[in-house]
Amino acid sequence: MVALRRATAPRERPARDRSRPDTAPAQEGTPHATAHQQTRPAAAWTPPTYRVDDSLKVIGGYFPQGVNNWGRWGANDQIGTLNYIGPEQAAHAASLVCMGERFSLALPIAPEAPRHPTRAPASTTSRPPAPT
Repeated sequence: MVALRRATAPRERPARDRSRPDTAPAQEGTPHATAHQQTRPAAAWTPPTYRVDDSLKVIGGYFPQGVNNWGRWGANDQIGTLNYIGPEQAAHAASLVCMGERFSLALPIAPEAPRHPTRAPASTTSRPPAPT
């Protein structure tokens, strides 16, 4: 028995989105540089619209739309929503401790898990239990 393939029209390539600017080509020899990126003109790259001040704070650029906590506790805030946790909440949480056991909340990551090409594969190490 011979299987017959149905003739189909060739697929059309999707139109290129001209509203998005091209990006600068990746350096040749880098793991994420593709042949297409290496042939793009560098003149299409535009610099970012933000700057970083002396305290490493980003000035300008992206600002989230809608409800957000950016700037809620002042420009120099470092702990964000932890500002909601006061001494009373911390004391109440401490009173809930019964056994004093500690455990890790880390998730195991398999060495074959997806990763960026420039990162080393995941490795696991185990520590001996803490003396009691």
